[in-house]
Amino acid sequence: MDEFLTDQQQAEKLQRWWKENGAFVIAGLVIGVGGLFGWRQWQDYKLEQAENASAAYEQLILSIGGNRGNEAAEHLLVLTDDYSRSPYIDQARLAMAKMHMDRNSPAEAAEELELLLAQSDNAQFHHIARVRLAKIRLHQGDYDAALASLAPGAPSAFVPQYHDVRGDVFFGMGRFDEARAEYEQALFTAAPGVIERALVRAKLDDLGPAPVNLPVPAAEPATEGDDSVGSLPDAAADNNSPEGQ
Repeated sequence: MDEFLTDQQQAEKLQRWWKENGAFVIAGLVIGVGGLFGWRQWQDYKLEQAENASAAYEQLILSIGGNRGNEAAEHLLVLTDDYSRSPYIDQARLAMAKMHMDRNSPAEAAEELELLLAQSDNAQFHHIARVRLAKIRLHQGDYDAALASLAPGAPSAFVPQYHDVRGDVFFGMGRFDEARAEYEQALFTAAPGVIERALVRAKLDDLGPAPVNLPVPAAEPATEGDDSVGSLPDAAADNNSPEGQ
């Protein structure tokens, strides 16, 4: 047993063990320290990327506010080229679409929203873009494309907006009974703050009373598992203008 070994024997045993295992111990220490250093470097890198993406987005918003469209487009290019996984890209495209509508350039606005739909994997931003794209198509008089943007299956928080904009589309098509039914469903399904109830009510009143025995369609089913209204991003609270405010 080790306690009966002399100091010399214990030293020789330790030397033999170190000769056989020392390289593995050193390698393990190097890997451990290197891994810790690498992890910290990666975390620092991700933080730096997020900060740079945020700065580019802020510059884009400032450029839009200053009516510098070309400069805003350059900042968007920085975001898409250098920070392709940043969530700021979706917000930037929504902001660019609004800028184009403010400049009466609906084709350019629609292009930004279509790029968002094609490239983003954020479901909520998808529905925001669909509502705004439908308003643009309505503004352009492309009723079929507007309705296609508002296909059924929206989460419950977006259902009232879908009904409201569908009502506008049907009104534009002269299909007033269907417009009335959509406005009624928008009011029926909306929680406070989701739509401008007074505006929807005014549009419904302009249509007059419904004909006798006109069937009212059932409320559109929400996406399974979604019963939330309060979890929307701030951008989801659109108004009913073609600009998607």
